[in-house]
Parts: sequence; C-alpha cells; structure tokens
Amino acid sequence: QTLTLTTSASGTTAFNATGGGTITATGSGSTISSGTGIGLNVANTNIGTNDLTFQSITSNGASSGIVLDNTGTTASFGGLIVTGDATTSANGSGGTIQNSTGGAGILLTNTRDVVLDQVNVNNNGNDGIHGVGVTNFTLTRSNVNSNGNSTLDDGLQFGEASGTVVGVTGTVIITDTSISGNAHNNVHIRSTSGTIDNLTVTNSSFNNL
Repeated sequence: QTLTLTTSASGTTAFNATGGGTITATGSGSTISSGTGIGLNVANTNIGTNDLTFQSITSNGASSGIVLDNTGTTASFGGLIVTGDATTSANGSGGTIQNSTGGAGILLTNTRDVVLDQVNVNNNGNDGIHGVGVTNFTLTRSNVNSNGNSTLDDGLQFGEASGTVVGVTGTVIITDTSISGNAHNNVHIRSTSGTIDNLTVTNSSFNNL
C-alpha cells in the first residue's frame, strides 16, 4: 500500500514508530513531507526484512528530518530505503532534509542497510548525516552540502571524535554524490572496533566551497 504522509503542524512527526514490534513499508511511491516536524522517527522498533521503503522524505526546520534509533542491526532485520524517482540524476526526488535545528539532519543509531538515493541534505544546523553503530550504508546521486555551524559539525559523520564508539561496519558505498561546503569535515569516519569490509566511492566530490 502506498503511503502519503503530510503534516504542517509545528513539531508533529509524520511517521512515528516507537516502543517495540516490527514494521515494514513496501508500497511503491510512498512519500513523507513533514515541514518542521520529524519526517520519519523509528525508535526501539525493528525494521522487518522487507524494509521500510519511501520514494521521498522531506522536512524543513525540524529537530531532525530522519531518525533511526535501535531498529535492529543483525541480518534478520531490514533497513530504510529512499528510492527517489529511479532516474540517474541527482535531482532531489528522494526528498530534501534541510534547516534542522537540533540533531543531525539524518540521525542513524544502531541500524542497518540504509540506502539513500537522490536525497538533498543541506543547511542543517548540526551534521548533515550522523551515524553510530550502523551496518551497511549506501548514498547515491545525493547532495550533502553546507551543513553545520561549528568545527564540530560534518557533512557525513560515522562515529564520534573521541571515545570507544563504532561508527559504521560492513559495506559503505558513495556514488554520484556531492558532499561539500560543510562546516568542518565533509566526511568523517571513525570506529574503534568492527570492520568496514568494503568502502567504495565513485564519481563523487568532497569539496570545501
């Protein structure tokens, strides 16, 4: 079934799953537009093996646009997939996460198999994308630009600047993507344990604008 979720109420989360159980969303063309509320929030709730799939997720001025927190990290669980319009251009059809005011634009904690295609993550007040305990991550045909307002803020950050934290393990793929003009590092990956089995960057640019 296709989901079309829209909210304009300040601080209202468009898709909110917390407190247990397992969720999946497999309909083609599902979209989220949340304004100043969190677009997608999944916390302490497993994503099933059939995944949580949306064509686009958009927020503007939320605390964070997408939050995945403890959604299952082993192979018996699935992940979030944002598909865009399935063309080959970085046209933002996967949605825009912008102007977030609290945490990262996209905040990933203890989750797996995150695939973001044709997504814009721009002008957020903290990191653009921040991940801890992530297994397998793919970013394609996307723009992660002009995020952060201090030397603590990165475009794409896995792990933390200090401490014993696992940022990302498994497979990391960045393809046809611009990660540029962010306040500190454009890309920062740090893990104190675990293994990245394969890190592939293709046709992408990391620039200080």
